[in-house]
Formats: sequence, C-alpha cells, structure tokens
Amino acid sequence: MAVATAGIGVATSTAKFFEGRAMQKKGERYIEDFQWQDLSNPFESQQVSTMGADMLTEQQQQRDASILEALRKGGTRSLVGGLGKVEEQGNKLDSQIAANLDEQRKAINLAASGQDVRNQAMKEKRQGDELAGYGNMMNVGLGMKQGSFGDLLNSAGL
Repeated sequence: MAVATAGIGVATSTAKFFEGRAMQKKGERYIEDFQWQDLSNPFESQQVSTMGADMLTEQQQQRDASILEALRKGGTRSLVGGLGKVEEQGNKLDSQIAANLDEQRKAINLAASGQDVRNQAMKEKRQGDELAGYGNMMNVGLGMKQGSFGDLLNSAGL
C-alpha cells in the first residue's frame, strides 16, 4: 500500500513538474511574442469648419455688391468716398473669420494633444498589465516545478 501511495505521489509530482514547466514556457513565449499596441488619435484628422466663414464671406460679398451699386448710382463722389468704408468692413470681417478659424484650430490641437496623453497612459497601463500577467504565469509555473520536487521527496518518504 505504501508503495502504491508513493507511486501516486511520484506520478503527481512528475505531472506537476511538467505542467509547471509548460506554463513557464508559455509565459516566456507570450512575452517574446508580445505585440506593442498602437492607439490612434481621432482628433488628428479633424478639420476646421469653414462653413460659418464661407457663409459670412458670401453675405459680405452680397452686401458689398449692394452698397457698391448704391454708391455708383450716387455718382463719382459717393463712389470715391464710400469705397474706403466698404474695404474697411471687408478687412474687419476677414480678420474676424481668421480669428475664428484660428480658435477652432487651437481647440482641435488642444483636444488632440490631450488625447495623445490619454492614449499613452492607456497603452502603458494595458501593456504593463498584460506583461505582468505573463510574468506571473512564468512565476506560477516555476513555483509548480519547484514545488514538485518537495512533493516528490515527501511521497518518497524523505
């Protein structure tokens, strides 16, 4: 009976050793084959909206055409006196449009840089957790292998 018990202990210890070795090798293989993740930034391809600027420009052109027609009807003096004001209004609107487009670009750049920071943190966390899991798998396998020797000695009665 003692021989049978010892034989079962030896078989169990041997199985534990090979299972631990397989787990350790599997963890090592997973670490070797680990693929670093690449996250994209959805803000990088975002464009500035020019719809509002286009509408304002179109409205300004229509107003300018109406004003210029009225100035022409008023004669040379009206035309010469009014052209400067029309041009000044156009320049002011162009400046406002440019400032609006610049603000949009700044907002997009800020969102993109914030997303880059979040992506980097997420990537490091995910990959660190995954690699730690594989390292743990290796350690468990190693522990099983080492524990199998103690189990073998116990089953042999030593």
